[in-house]
Amino acid sequence: GSGNAGGIWISNNINLNAAATWTHCTNPPRTQGHPLCIRVLNDGTLIATFSGRRTSSNFTDSSGVFMSTNQGTSWTDVSVNGMKYYTMDLTVDPNDATQNTWYVCVYSGWGGPANGQGGLYRTKNRGTSWTKMINSVNSNNGDTVSCFSITFDPTTKGAAYLTTETGGLFYTANINAAKPVFTQVLAYPFQEPLRVFFNPYNANNVWVSSFGNGLEMGTLAPTAVDELKVESGKLKVYPNPNQGSFTVELSNDAEKYEMEVYDLIGEKVYDKALNSGVNQLNMNNESKGIYIYKVTTEGGMLIGTGKLIIQ
Repeated sequence: GSGNAGGIWISNNINLNAAATWTHCTNPPRTQGHPLCIRVLNDGTLIATFSGRRTSSNFTDSSGVFMSTNQGTSWTDVSVNGMKYYTMDLTVDPNDATQNTWYVCVYSGWGGPANGQGGLYRTKNRGTSWTKMINSVNSNNGDTVSCFSITFDPTTKGAAYLTTETGGLFYTANINAAKPVFTQVLAYPFQEPLRVFFNPYNANNVWVSSFGNGLEMGTLAPTAVDELKVESGKLKVYPNPNQGSFTVELSNDAEKYEMEVYDLIGEKVYDKALNSGVNQLNMNNESKGIYIYKVTTEGGMLIGTGKLIIQ
């Protein structure tokens, strides 16, 4: 919206409930209201995102990521240019004990300087420098660059779920890689998920909130995991897990395909030209472990990606 009166407030006696007192923090530089999420690190550092603000004609450059080491008395702007119009959630990597690694999701605006700025960003040094990890993710609904939130899977190190504005829900098994491979979760039925939550009492239950479809719950039972993360209607990979030999079965929508396989740090370890129909493949020279595969047509159209387990 166009309002700019919002901000961040702090209380040091919230235990008093209704009698608690609140103080308005200094507004971070550039901001015009619209704080979206606040995180407090173990050392007391405060980090916050301010989301987009739009006038009658355009987004203003009042969005981004801000850090305070004095309870909001003063702030450091640690945003890069792509974050300055429509920043969404910030997630601290739960596997980094130093809490130096953060992930920030950004939406693309429509028209003007905010257009095409969305994506997923990562810093490993508390915002001193950022890497834009993805510009787009492929889905049945086309490419999207607007990312809302990323959530780490507490049951599997390196696994995370990414929500997008119009592309749906995505999964990666190698979020720590330089270029993680994201797979659309085809079992999730709606194009605009917002946030992912894991049941604190049963980590195999995952909840997804959305803009327009309420709250959905999925079950990550061992028998369901591969279906959630792998299946594409034109592609079958089996058996999976396997011992290095497996079958890739493709529909006849195209005559020629290519399969690429990556390890969990994003290095390509295998590629193979495929034909329509049944293909017998062998990766016996690779170590046991979890890999990510991608299958495309000869012309480069994505058919599907997923997790490949060699036992």
